[in-house]
Amino acid sequence: MRPCLAVTLTHCWNESVWGRVARVVAAGVPDTPQIVRPEPRKPRMRQHRLNEAQVAALVADYQSGMSTGELARKYVVDTETAARWLKLHGVFRAHKPGMLDDQMAEVRALRDAGWTYTKIGARYGCSRTTVANVLKRASDA
Repeated sequence: MRPCLAVTLTHCWNESVWGRVARVVAAGVPDTPQIVRPEPRKPRMRQHRLNEAQVAALVADYQSGMSTGELARKYVVDTETAARWLKLHGVFRAHKPGMLDDQMAEVRALRDAGWTYTKIGARYGCSRTTVANVLKRASDA
């Protein structure tokens, strides 16, 4: 015959648990039940949908050198939303904010010319890993 679940659980309790149980029992049951209300939720960000003209302007602003954070603030959207619009319109997002398409072409040309990731990173002020990741993303796009 299997023992009751409560017996099995209480069998495993240590002194600390039994001490807490004793304190709860000693405190007794309150006369009026205490209602615990959850904290109010943080208000959600109001959804802001962009029309086609705004999306085209967002893409143009990014290509002129604005970062996704700046775009998000200007168009009142989340940074991920701005990045998704860029991706949907075939715009390569560089890791380094403000990196222009002509700079990316130059980075590709330098790599094709035999420059190391470290040397390219030193030229643009970033790490060799960043250069490798940017070039990998550019080839995936």
